[in-house]
Amino acid sequence: MKATKDNALFRNPSTSWLFDKILTKLTAIMTFIEKIKSCKKCDIRFHKPLVFGDIEKNKFVFLSEEPTKDARDKDFFEYYLGTRKERFHNEWMPKLGINEDWLKNNVYITHVYKCCSEVGKPERGKKCAQCLTWLEKEKEYFRNGKIIITFGRYALESLHLINHGSQKITKIIKEKKTFSFAKSDIIPLLLPSRTNNRHINKCREEIEYILHKIRNLIHN
Repeated sequence: MKATKDNALFRNPSTSWLFDKILTKLTAIMTFIEKIKSCKKCDIRFHKPLVFGDIEKNKFVFLSEEPTKDARDKDFFEYYLGTRKERFHNEWMPKLGINEDWLKNNVYITHVYKCCSEVGKPERGKKCAQCLTWLEKEKEYFRNGKIIITFGRYALESLHLINHGSQKITKIIKEKKTFSFAKSDIIPLLLPSRTNNRHINKCREEIEYILHKIRNLIHN
């Protein structure tokens, strides 16, 4: 709906307050996302927060640990789909029946740590503390009827659904576990990186089952 003074909702005194409320909310969401994208508070070599989508409107959320240094803003969706050899999700996104248009319009893509960084994992909690602050604010939007796909153990732990190091992600995948987050559903997957190939091969049958389940949710 176009927000103009000619709009009946705007003209009607009994509903103009609702228009103002909606507009204020939309502005706040857009400002919030832009603040994440322009954040330079982390003391890391690369700072280019990669966050895409409508955090409120989109039903699906893809949450990973962090983008890799191969990810770039200008060709992020190509990278995410895995259309080039050995890129991220090069097997899984096609199995989900996902294309670039769907990614741009139907999913909020974010990361625990927003930037491509070379900071070692033990240092991230301190040097990338602002990312965790952003995530806490994002989680307020994650509670209302979303389907959240977590890629890797760190993404799942960031939602405080399992304690740090308490459960192996491969065990969770083997058991095809899902979780609830307020009114939303969490479906865990392994992180689809080359360093994870051994674990992925161990859980290939279960991963195929989970991918089929997600595909049905996307297309039905």
